[in-house]
Order: sequence, then C-alpha cells, then structure tokens
Amino acid sequence: MSTDQNKSASRFGPVKFAADTVSTVRRVAVTATAGDFALPAGWPGQWITMRAVGADVYFFFADSAAETVDSTKVAESHAQLGYPVLAGEEKDYLVPKGASHLSWDATAAGQLYLHLSSGVKKGDG
Repeated sequence: MSTDQNKSASRFGPVKFAADTVSTVRRVAVTATAGDFALPAGWPGQWITMRAVGADVYFFFADSAAETVDSTKVAESHAQLGYPVLAGEEKDYLVPKGASHLSWDATAAGQLYLHLSSGVKKGDG
C-alpha cells in the first residue's frame, strides 16, 4: 500500500468526475445505509486506489450483490465491518480475483472515489 500521500493524491487530481463512466475511475455516492457497487470487468486481480470524501467508508470485496455490510454493526464497532477508508484518506487495495462487487457502509452521506491504479504497485513486484 502506498504511504506517500502526496504522490497518491495526484492520482485523482487531473481527473474530472463529471460522469460515473470514466474508464479507470468510478464515483460511488455513499450513505449511512449499506450499499453495493458492481465492479467493472477487468478490475478483479488489479490494484485500486480508494478515496473517501465526507464520510468514513467500511467495505469488503464480495462475489455477489447478496453479500452486504451489516449496518447494525456500524453503530456497534466499525472494526467488524471490514476494510476502512476514513474521510479524507486515500488507500490502495488489491481486488481479489473472484470479486465482482464492493459492499460498503458509511458513517454519513459522502463520496467514494475508485481509481484503477495498475496491476503491480511499487515494491510489490
């Protein structure tokens, strides 16, 4: 995972988010209710960079839309929800090869930006 926040922040800098259909970037509107996002074809097995804006987002990769984050756990313990991307934070994750969905829950309304980074990150190959 990238620890150089200055470099990783620039990954989103030149991209305009006027539409959700940019080939390597997706914007997901998150709410305080659990949701699901179908991953684009070709993303499983690749690295993505995620940035949360306006809310802390907790997620896991799933192989179907039926697998969802239990919203009741948000109030109890965020640690039980899976991977965190806190508001204002940017993190890199490897999408598992069998995954087809990203199930999420958030602490409030906000945005989750996903950027297909590459197949290999620095230091991993």
